[in-house]
Amino acid sequence: CKVTVHRGASIHPNTPSSDLYPGDVIEIPRTGLRVPCDCALISGNAIVNESMLTGESVPVFKTPLPHDAEEIYSVTANKRQTLFNGTDVIQTRNLPNSKVL
Repeated sequence: CKVTVHRGASIHPNTPSSDLYPGDVIEIPRTGLRVPCDCALISGNAIVNESMLTGESVPVFKTPLPHDAEEIYSVTANKRQTLFNGTDVIQTRNLPNSKVL
């Protein structure tokens, strides 16, 4: 799939997911997408279908990582802020004039 990537001060629309690197920030469109890689949600909220991983039919509500500089990211501790590869983002929500990243 193609995604919009934020790298430093530049934005790269329509980037193939095969060109993603660790540390890239991707935009999650309002209409959702199939997540191309494991990633942490840093702004906005998302409703995600994780049934392909868990078998659970109820979508999961994801929130952004807390802005605590003391906390180290852990996929186990921050699973409510992690979007997993292959899952489907059904919908996103964000503040006006901001993006879900």
